[in-house]
Amino acid sequence: MGSRRQLPATAWVAILAVGCAEPPVDLPVLEERSLSFLDDSVERAVGQAEEARTALAEGRSDAALERLEAVGQTLADLEGYYLPLLRARELTHLARHAHLRGDDEAVRRLLGRVQEELTPAGAAREGRTTEEMGRLLGDIPQIDLALDADSRRAGTLLAELERRLNNMVLKGGLVVQPESP
Repeated sequence: MGSRRQLPATAWVAILAVGCAEPPVDLPVLEERSLSFLDDSVERAVGQAEEARTALAEGRSDAALERLEAVGQTLADLEGYYLPLLRARELTHLARHAHLRGDDEAVRRLLGRVQEELTPAGAAREGRTTEEMGRLLGDIPQIDLALDADSRRAGTLLAELERRLNNMVLKGGLVVQPESP
């Protein structure tokens, strides 16, 4: 029988240290990164424009004007709500990547851009959407403070911000969907 080699004590310490180390912060892919809201909004605007064209051809200028106003509202929702939220979601995702690289300067720069996207989008809305935008904007200074104090907390806050932005993008139509005349 061959002799068994014993691991030196330093090897055991190294094994235990690696095994007890905090797990790395994960960066899961968002569950659903759908862009269907863009398709829906564009299809709605095209349909409304077609209805306006038909109304004009039939000499119903009031109906055509009403449909054109609906087109304008649909495009305003895209420009003032969905696209800023989509950009903010992507910027937050990039900020999470920068955080994992330890690049706090990039995180702060990207969060500043998130704030630039969300501020006008929140100001243009009323009710529940404005409140949620306010909460999202309020999270940014907390993340900034956590970057200096607790890196894991900052990572958790960034992940939560990204999750909430994604939810607003995916569910936003429930909030801003114009009523059909």
